This record gives sequence, structure tokens and C-alpha cells, in this order.
Amino acid sequence: MLELRPNCECCDKDLPPEATDALICTFECTFCAGCVEQVLGGICPNCGGGFSARPIRPPAMLKKYPASSRRVLKAEGCGPSKAAYTRPSKTKGKQMIPAKRLCLSAILLLAAAMPAYAHVGIGTASSFTAGFMHPLSGLDHMTVMAAVGLWAALKGGKAVLAWPPTSMTQT
Repeated sequence: MLELRPNCECCDKDLPPEATDALICTFECTFCAGCVEQVLGGICPNCGGGFSARPIRPPAMLKKYPASSRRVLKAEGCGPSKAAYTRPSKTKGKQMIPAKRLCLSAILLLAAAMPAYAHVGIGTASSFTAGFMHPLSGLDHMTVMAAVGLWAALKGGKAVLAWPPTSMTQT
């Protein structure tokens, strides 16, 4: 049963069961709309989650299941959550943006990659063009692509469209 708390945990404003400006988080932390917007920035200081409008219990149900009379107030004060959506930085100073980190990792990986010598000693394997064209013209690769296409056709459904491109990225 949802606990209908009687007050805002931040400013101690009364929030009776029929209040339309009462907002709750998933742990039933209760705040008024003014505090959520102006003080908390839409993030619960207790759990780091977001807020939803607190449902209004119908009067008949309110008699059977009364609202809570226990007032909850943050003793340490109320302010924006500092731990809600932040993660601790392992490096001092500025934290690198994930997109920049991904690009840097890709560049380092490409710079450190050694050329792949597939089927060394069979045909010409000394030029970039030969290496690029081999998966498209090599008999072994063509056989595998044809087999995957036939297998996908036998399987049917989404496999017909999904398997051939997937196998081409693997060859």
C-alpha cells in the first residue's frame, strides 16, 4: 500500500492526500512540486531517481486505508543530489568524455594493428588490393557465403535478411 506522507520532506509544506502538487519517487520519498523543480532539479536527493505525481486515493478508499500521519523531514537540509547520476572520477582534474575516449581507443588500436596475412603462400598476398579483394573473390570465402545464403533460405523468416550480411562481416 502506497504511504501517503503528509508533508514535503524538503520544506515541510503540508501535502494532504488530495494535493495535486505532491510528487513521489520510486521509494515514496515525498516532495512538493516547488521543491522538486527549484531546489532538487527533478532528482530525488535520497535515492537519485526521478519523480512522478503522487496518485490521489479515492475518498472511499481513504477511509479504509488512511494516509500516513508520520512526517518525514530531511534533518541535514535539502539540496540537489550530488551522488544521483555521477560516478567517481579515477583521474584527477577533468574526466574524459566517453566519445573522445572511444575515438582515442579506436585510433590507438588501428595504429597498433599488424597487417593480416591470410592464406600466405596461396596466390598474391602482397598488396592492399589483393588483401581487400580476397574475401570477395576467393573461392573459399565465396563457398562459405553461398552456404550461409542457402542455410538462411532453408531457415526462413528473419534469417534470410540477417544471416548473409552477418556472415560477410565475419569472413
